[in-house]
Amino acid sequence: MLPHPTPCPLFQGSVTVAFTVIFSIFALVLVGCGDQRGRFSTSGGSSRSFSSNLGFITILDGYNNNPVTGADKVEQHLLYLIFLCPGAPSGTSADYGQYVTTLNYTWRGAAGNNVVAVRWDRQKDNFTVGEQEFSRQKGNVFVIRIGGDEKTTCQQLANLGPNADFQQVLEQARQQLPNDEQLKKLALKTTP
Repeated sequence: MLPHPTPCPLFQGSVTVAFTVIFSIFALVLVGCGDQRGRFSTSGGSSRSFSSNLGFITILDGYNNNPVTGADKVEQHLLYLIFLCPGAPSGTSADYGQYVTTLNYTWRGAAGNNVVAVRWDRQKDNFTVGEQEFSRQKGNVFVIRIGGDEKTTCQQLANLGPNADFQQVLEQARQQLPNDEQLKKLALKTTP
């Protein structure tokens, strides 16, 4: 289990510190993944928060384990996750199993902890959030909403190419969900 970073301002902490800690640990965990199998393997991840501290984007990188004959393995972005939530998670853990990658996020709220698990079955190429399951082949961009009522929903969007950046992920979501007022207001936090 990964250590719990300091919560965001909504929870009396710092989002920047939280994400630096979370994704530095992700990188260390991923380097030591060892025996990943399936159609894909994960090699790393990065994240960038929104300036409003009401969410973040995570990009998971990796390799196709079944490249075309003669082709070298090429690292690429495999999943784009947009989390719309009450700030940074107060804790996170990751399990990079042989066939399934599971990321668990915990938010502290007045009613207690809200834990959200996202799972990617890398053999079947299915992405699951709660009871919702999606074929990643139909779209590799997901908008995950963690509501104040502790209800989590997920929307699948069309595929982005293997090298999209954080701004392109946000623009993709805005184009595909043009009436979403929350997405319209978001801006990525500038990096130092």
